[in-house]
Amino acid sequence: MSVQAIASVLENSEMKGTARLVLIALANRDGDHGIHPSIDALARDCRMSRRAVQEAIRRCVEAGELHVEPNAGPNGTNRYWLHIDRGGCRFCTRADPAPVQIPAGKLHPNPRNKNYPPESSRNPSGSSNSPPPTGDRLDDAFGEFWRLYPRKVGKRAARAAFERAARRASVDAILEGVRRFAADPNLPEKSFIPHPTTWLNQDRWEDEPLPPRTGQGSRRGDPGGRNRAFRILEQAGRMREERLRGGSPAGRPPLRALPGGGP
Repeated sequence: MSVQAIASVLENSEMKGTARLVLIALANRDGDHGIHPSIDALARDCRMSRRAVQEAIRRCVEAGELHVEPNAGPNGTNRYWLHIDRGGCRFCTRADPAPVQIPAGKLHPNPRNKNYPPESSRNPSGSSNSPPPTGDRLDDAFGEFWRLYPRKVGKRAARAAFERAARRASVDAILEGVRRFAADPNLPEKSFIPHPTTWLNQDRWEDEPLPPRTGQGSRRGDPGGRNRAFRILEQAGRMREERLRGGSPAGRPPLRALPGGGP
């Protein structure tokens, strides 16, 4: 672990959010023989999906704070250069145990290398180098997002977050992500669904499907839990009314005791 590398990221990097977290994870692995985590290892370090890590690396590359040499390492692995220090750059590799010598001419102060991250296609998250939509096109895209999102809270803030998100990824990728999210059979109750602004700010369109929910009341709509309680209360109310009237109708079964209830 290199305290100097982490301090360099914390003090000098202009990246934010997930991109900054990935840079810190890379710096945390800096050592005498370079950095050599896989995308899976970075995903575990950052508690992020592979796609989210790849998108964060792409954003760091475009900002000039990370340089990637695709397939330049052993067995087709990639080499990363961190360009965080203002006075130079820190070079590291993913998998080579020996220091790698880089020609001085390659140590650019702020390279704009467009080579994208390893272990996947160039465009893993549907991002695009084309300018984000503006004006009516952006309004239409946000309107579609707002129509699809399952919890409609804070529309003005969500509109601003959508515009920022459209600079990080393609609108098609965002809309496809919200369609998957809205149709997820394991979607929680509305009060537990994140606000649309939070969903956008956290790049949640890259998330994997929600895990299955187990136990009573686990399915969407909670037919086995809360609705069962409502039915029991309704039945108890009917029975109370019938007792007040002097008896229960013929053929109606008695009210069953709840498991674990008192005498």
